[in-house]
Amino acid sequence: MTRAFEQHTPAHVVFGVGSEARVADLLASKGAERVLLVAQSHHRDGADRIARALGSRCVGVLDGVQQHVPEAALAGAVQQARELEADWVVAHGGGSSTGFAKAIALELPVRVAAVVTTYSGSEGTALWGITGPGGKRTGRAPRVRPELVVYDPALTVPLDPKQSLQGLFNALAQATTALASATSEAHVSAAQQAIDALVAALRPLHDDPTSLHARSEALHAAFLDSRCIEQGRLGLQHSLAHTLGGTFHTLHSAAHTASLPYSLHWDLAARPELVALLAPSLGDDPPARLYDLARELGLPHSYKGLDLARSDLPRLVAGVLSRDYAYARPFNRAELIELVDDAFHARRPSLASRRRTLAGDLPHAALKATERGAALSEARAVLIALHGRGAAADRITRDLEAHLPSRDGLCILAPQAVDNAWYPKGFTVPLTENQPALDSALSMLDAAWRAASAAVGPEKVVIAGFSQGACLALAWAATRRASPAALLALSGSELDVGGTYDHLTASTVVLSKSEGDPYLPAERFSRTAEALRAHVNHLTVRVVPGSDHGITDADGVDLAAVVTHVLKIDGD
Repeated sequence: MTRAFEQHTPAHVVFGVGSEARVADLLASKGAERVLLVAQSHHRDGADRIARALGSRCVGVLDGVQQHVPEAALAGAVQQARELEADWVVAHGGGSSTGFAKAIALELPVRVAAVVTTYSGSEGTALWGITGPGGKRTGRAPRVRPELVVYDPALTVPLDPKQSLQGLFNALAQATTALASATSEAHVSAAQQAIDALVAALRPLHDDPTSLHARSEALHAAFLDSRCIEQGRLGLQHSLAHTLGGTFHTLHSAAHTASLPYSLHWDLAARPELVALLAPSLGDDPPARLYDLARELGLPHSYKGLDLARSDLPRLVAGVLSRDYAYARPFNRAELIELVDDAFHARRPSLASRRRTLAGDLPHAALKATERGAALSEARAVLIALHGRGAAADRITRDLEAHLPSRDGLCILAPQAVDNAWYPKGFTVPLTENQPALDSALSMLDAAWRAASAAVGPEKVVIAGFSQGACLALAWAATRRASPAALLALSGSELDVGGTYDHLTASTVVLSKSEGDPYLPAERFSRTAEALRAHVNHLTVRVVPGSDHGITDADGVDLAAVVTHVLKIDGD
């Protein structure tokens, strides 16, 4: 079963499979005489179908649509519409086509219709946007709002699955903005209804993107979104997305997808009452849930994933600061720099996370560590978590927490590496080629150790590292005389830093990998195991079947056991 309905206010909306076939008659009934269709060149087929059905009522098909509506391309489109004396401009496609039609209507006395093939929601608004040399500028004008909107779920089936899911995230960004801006119970209800539908549509569409039912539900969710987003004030989310698009030419839906968890985290700090409104759809930690969804669905969840370099971030910050949007709270430039840096590093935003400065050496000391669970000053035990190459502090905390059924009294402290790597190269290169990053990483672990052992005592500190973080933990253990309660080196091995493990006789140590781990040579792992066996009395060396590079359930059991043990020392 798929949905089908028709309504006439505030716009004439026709929804249902096969609705595209009605467009020509619907336009004729509204008095259209000279229709100009606009579409992207690689998605022109639908516009051509409508042109044929219109016959002499169609004066042309403009297929030069580009995303973000560049001024140069728009000027040609406006000139063509003027020369053809168009009375209607009909967009066939997604937000880019609708945006072009709106921009033409901003310049000429034409009426606008939209045949929707994506989930952008812009077909329901009076918002417009045009990109020029100075970036993207936006505004509202009632005359650009489409008077006729046709939703045909069958038209969305060919849409790339990833772009489809990003489109739903784009719509979620609009709906959460609308919720934050709601001025009445009716507005709150409309935004919540859209958010519920959008979140519910994500997984079925991911699991079967060819399902007409899944496509229909996703398109209906986008329709609900289009009804409520008019009330939304442009805030941080749109400032980030518009700057990414206007300055870096990022795909609009991808920019919204990657930005949403971070901007929502920012907004909720100023509007904590919104958490309860979002909870039915997104639980008690909405930013973390959105981040997890994007990551699970294979969607952009970092600015690095949008092909930005860290050197691009100052331009992004400057672009956001230049926009006169309605932000949830006054901007602090340093906070904004931290936010975009978090988004670059794919740090998982969470209402339960805090940040702590660790007094290590640069470059890694430029970034704050993540602190979760009990406050360090009140903790009964501390878990120092070290992420792997390409990961982030806030992800390793989540991954380790998943294996801890009880962590009352536990503080998790996770340093963050610049560019998500503790050192740039692998096992085989001379140590000098990993400097100064390696020494900086060791100093960060020194600082974490000092803070943790001062707070709870060394006998209540557990260090757990994964992949490159495991290698770092072993290098630190070999070159320092510190003795934590436990050290877990998961999918890692020692570096050629010298030193010894003879001070770990009383520590619990776990060394593990999968049999076919593509990133960890068996010889290097075996050498590490032998070095540990010479000194460590409580050692587990585990090689599991398979070729995964990850934290196993057995690793989780070991972690839970040592954390439970240290929490019980001098406890109940």
